[in-house]
Amino acid sequence: MAKPKPLGMTDVFIKANKKIDLAKIEDKKEETRKHVQRLADMQKYVDTSKEKVGLLTKIILEETDDNGVKLIDKGVIVYIELLDVVEAIHNHLDSLGVKHLIITSKTSQKKREEISAQFMANPNQTVILFSQAGGESIDLNSTNELILYNTPRGPGKFSQTIGRICRGFGEYSSFNVREVVVDETLDEYKQVLLSSKRELEKTILDSDTIPLRKNIDSFDLDVLKQIRAKMLWKIGVRKRKPKIWQEQIIMI
Repeated sequence: MAKPKPLGMTDVFIKANKKIDLAKIEDKKEETRKHVQRLADMQKYVDTSKEKVGLLTKIILEETDDNGVKLIDKGVIVYIELLDVVEAIHNHLDSLGVKHLIITSKTSQKKREEISAQFMANPNQTVILFSQAGGESIDLNSTNELILYNTPRGPGKFSQTIGRICRGFGEYSSFNVREVVVDETLDEYKQVLLSSKRELEKTILDSDTIPLRKNIDSFDLDVLKQIRAKMLWKIGVRKRKPKIWQEQIIMI
């Protein structure tokens, strides 16, 4: 049996480098995890502010559609990104005695189907709160009112989210989507980023040629950098007055 060949200096050097690379990879993963958690903490801080929660409540209970019917009387869907924020809004609506149902990643498929069937049968006076993962594979198109408490990340996620009410079947052909946005926070950053990506997507689909990479990389970059630079997250940010971005989606 041949003896194993002793390691030369080159082999030792390569193995040492591999260890260093693995350490760097782990450090990078940890750095990414902390960054993601920081963003989630920032979003939760804004989402649970008295001002933003108050505006959501006002939209649900007081806003009307084009026919003067209150959203709560028709039934309304609210998209919320974070589970902790869903819980906070749930407690707030409970305290006001507002009937609501919750669909999150923790909701079983059977329960989702029951909630969907209940809402489809009679959406009146009911609010559905659903999270990013919770809203997949369900139909809630017995209403045409959707509130985005958080802006979905990217055009694909946006389309998937509004797809809960925008279906090719049902009684509605137009849909009202309201976004609750707090200036100079992650809200505005994501809203501008989404608008930019949607505009880029539209440009690509409408164009006969593929846009140059340099043009794709530079869309609204200065605007995004300016907003990001303002995200200092001082106490005063929490007191900024939120606003509503609204658009109407018409099914062709």
